[in-house]
Amino acid sequence: MSRAGARLKAGCLGLWALLFPLLALAAEPPILRIETGMHTASIRKIAVDAGERFLVTASDDKTARIWSLPEGRLLQVLRPPVGEGNEGRLYAVAISPDARTIATGGWTREIHPTELLDEKANRDAILDGLETIQRQTTDNDVAMIFFAGHGVDDANNFYYFLPVGADTGKLKSTAVPYSEIENTVKNIAGKVLFFVDTCRSGDIMGARRGPPDIQGIVNELASAENGAVVFASSTGNQYSQEDPKWQNGAFTEALVEGLNGARAEGGRVTINLLAFHISERVKELTKGTQTPPLPKSSNAAVGDFPIAVVIQ
Repeated sequence: MSRAGARLKAGCLGLWALLFPLLALAAEPPILRIETGMHTASIRKIAVDAGERFLVTASDDKTARIWSLPEGRLLQVLRPPVGEGNEGRLYAVAISPDARTIATGGWTREIHPTELLDEKANRDAILDGLETIQRQTTDNDVAMIFFAGHGVDDANNFYYFLPVGADTGKLKSTAVPYSEIENTVKNIAGKVLFFVDTCRSGDIMGARRGPPDIQGIVNELASAENGAVVFASSTGNQYSQEDPKWQNGAFTEALVEGLNGARAEGGRVTINLLAFHISERVKELTKGTQTPPLPKSSNAAVGDFPIAVVIQ
């Protein structure tokens, strides 16, 4: 593999959040490292693909390594950004079932990731995650929040996200109200990138109700004075499409490709480059039936800035 990345799976409701300082993407002098052909510190985590062809290890030596199975031959070394002390140590690693994507996690200059997938994406955990990212974000940070799943309107056209365990007959006590998400986004101190891959799901509630207007919600979130930039999977009441061969929704598939550097320039992925890739790629994947709008923000001062660095 030429780069390390992350595959975001759209479960019943998923929340994925990342907090990082703007200064993390600044250019720094290189650090000399000696390659020994093996790990030189404790291995914190291992992962194996579904076909048991590859094993990936993450270590305190600040590398992740890909090994062939069963012979155990070293295939590639993945090197995340590193610094003095603990910066760059890896304590988590995962590999997708098809072995196309590897994700690592570690100590990287005050980055605070939160990931809630499938059964972990319950109401309490999602609300706790929103509260945590709001509390931790400072004026110098960028918060990235990703939601994937289903949402519905109640009888009064009030929007709810449906977490694991949601009961459509008891939305107030079992679902995540849109107001909680809106309050979090609008009250975060730093910049906010909000990604939402939400299916049109009005039929879950019965034919008497129409599908929720995601575009209206996007417009409200984008009006935040702190400069929230909102990426939506589709416009108006379009369906957000999924396909087993993507192992994601079309929007999430394009988002992962973009963050992995599909249209990177100079090794960096900016808001505008990511937006262009998502827009074009989703239309290509869905043959024009799903058209993500360009990201919105009411704060013109936000501008374009790098949000990911491609690791070769």
